[in-house]
Amino acid sequence: MAAGGRDRSGRARDAQDRLDRREAHLARWVTVVVVAVLLGVAHDDETELWPLTAYRLFSGVRTESQVSLELVAVGADGTRAPVPLDEHDQVLATTSHQYRLLREVPPARQREMAAAWLGLAGIDVADVESVEVERVRRTMDARTLDERVTDRRVVVQIAMRAAERRPVAGAGEAP
Repeated sequence: MAAGGRDRSGRARDAQDRLDRREAHLARWVTVVVVAVLLGVAHDDETELWPLTAYRLFSGVRTESQVSLELVAVGADGTRAPVPLDEHDQVLATTSHQYRLLREVPPARQREMAAAWLGLAGIDVADVESVEVERVRRTMDARTLDERVTDRRVVVQIAMRAAERRPVAGAGEAP
């Protein structure tokens, strides 16, 4: 009987060892998958993978004063019109975040970006002399929640018509 008792406890130890190996294998597999997902999220800047990212999706801090950037189209006659972009459109959701980058790109790329935004807003580029990015400061009344613009400054101005070379009359073609 003692031999049978040892045999049972040996089988129990073997079963426990197999269970421990399975748990260790499962733990390694779960760890590898979690690390792979986190590395994928860290590498991909274009996809919103909430809750694994730091974007504020549903809330923002609202204070008494706010500063934002706005795109304004300026016509040849000086008329100014804000460029309305649908913030619910996935393509346009991050457009306003790109406004601050305009200072750093060459003028040709600035015109290209501005023309794309005008087109998405349904504004004919031919009707626009320049596009401006304005820093707008607003204050909000805490009781009524009414906003009031307190300051508006142009931070980037983009000439939509590149300087055209025109031949001088009688001089032939421009070089």
